[in-house]
Amino acid sequence: MQGRLRRHLTVSVMASCIGTVMVAIVNGISLPLLLVHLGATGLQIGLIAASQQLGVLAQMPACLLVEHAVPRREFWGITATIHRLLWFVPPVLLLIPGLGNQTRIWVMLGAIALSATMGHAACIPWFSWMADLVPGDVSGRFWGIRQAAVMSVFIVATWAVGEALDRYSVASGGGSMTGFVVVFTIAAAMGVADILLHWTVPDPCPAAAGGVSAGGQLRQAWRDADFRWFTCAMAAWMFGMGATGPFSAVYLKSVFSASYTELSVMAVAGALGSLVCGIPAGRLVDRIGARTMAALMMFAGPVTAMVPWFLIDASAQTRVHLPFPGLGDMPLWLAIIAPFSFVVGMMFSVIGICQIQLVSLIAPKFGRMLPLAAHWSAAGISAAMGALAGGLIMDLSVAHKLPGRTFSGMPVSYLHVLVVVHAVIGAFVASPSLRRVSERGRGMEGVRELLRASNPLRIRAPLLNIFPFGQRPDAGRDGQDGRGCRDDSHAEGAKK
Repeated sequence: MQGRLRRHLTVSVMASCIGTVMVAIVNGISLPLLLVHLGATGLQIGLIAASQQLGVLAQMPACLLVEHAVPRREFWGITATIHRLLWFVPPVLLLIPGLGNQTRIWVMLGAIALSATMGHAACIPWFSWMADLVPGDVSGRFWGIRQAAVMSVFIVATWAVGEALDRYSVASGGGSMTGFVVVFTIAAAMGVADILLHWTVPDPCPAAAGGVSAGGQLRQAWRDADFRWFTCAMAAWMFGMGATGPFSAVYLKSVFSASYTELSVMAVAGALGSLVCGIPAGRLVDRIGARTMAALMMFAGPVTAMVPWFLIDASAQTRVHLPFPGLGDMPLWLAIIAPFSFVVGMMFSVIGICQIQLVSLIAPKFGRMLPLAAHWSAAGISAAMGALAGGLIMDLSVAHKLPGRTFSGMPVSYLHVLVVVHAVIGAFVASPSLRRVSERGRGMEGVRELLRASNPLRIRAPLLNIFPFGQRPDAGRDGQDGRGCRDDSHAEGAKK
């Protein structure tokens, strides 16, 4: 049975890798750059980014349906498939002759908003499904391995997208949208293939709410101080992420005339950082504790991410040769940003692993889906507000020149404002809020032990000995829920 569980988890990771091709395209540089190509304003870019987050409002009714009427996996399969199919709309719009670009933008906004609604409706049933399937004592390692696998695919897909867009742009003199048609069609097709493969993974019997009403479940979760502080911390964090996310590529394209390949290098560098630290980070989270790791990264990550934007200069014509296949000499600004992107990718990926583990630990075991939906809804709405704020700041900075210059002599722009706001929120709102959550793991004791073990002046056991899996408080549960349902493969995995 343990071997069967391992096979199911392997299939889940393989399906996620296929779906990552879609994620790399629709959540990467392609969408904001397509909007710029169509002549979208900052507000329109922010609206489309916000619509992808505001779909979280569908999570609460989706959870009620799954709790009382529709089987969890079947509901996920239907809504996730619709979510993926709707991404065929952008390439179809680009192929319609004579259609105005503003019409394309607004129809695209409607399709993406509906797609996001379906995707978010499918999100919580999937997380609940995985939380019941993955044994508690290896949760950190599983999510770390999964992250390393999907980031490997993300790197290849991002690089390929940049190359494809540049090749089509050069061949057409920069005016054709054929490259966008190709990559978005591939994205939608790979997204549907992900759902078909993932459908073969069994769904353990979910834990029931034990007769507690929806309002009672939410009140019970909100009375938990850990749940409140964790949700507030992630909402603050996602506001900063939403404000900066879509606009860095727009800034580099408009101010530095960056090519699609150069922009993909920046994204690949961040993904490489996530890939490199995925498995070790999962083990460290199990060892040290998710709260401590995430709080440290929320403080240090945005500050690190802010630095290169004040050092780069669009007027510098210097090119640097780095051993990056297919790129040749890269501009100095990219040589500065790429190493920072690598480090920041490591830091931000740790936060993602910690969030997934903490939300499954903090949310009640029985009636888990509604509290999960409340948490992700708060984070998503906050990210949408951040995206709208970022778009408005972009339009205002274009209309009214901002005072001051950076260390490199560049005029201060909307992006400099946004990265500073993200750093302030991370250091003074998100990280302090998360530190109010009770630690799940070794906490600072684990950090001190890690530092002692890695001290080269001390004779210690080999460094790898610091990585045994920490025991979670619920690691011994037997996979039985309030209705007497039991998933034997889960129970066997937990005992292992």
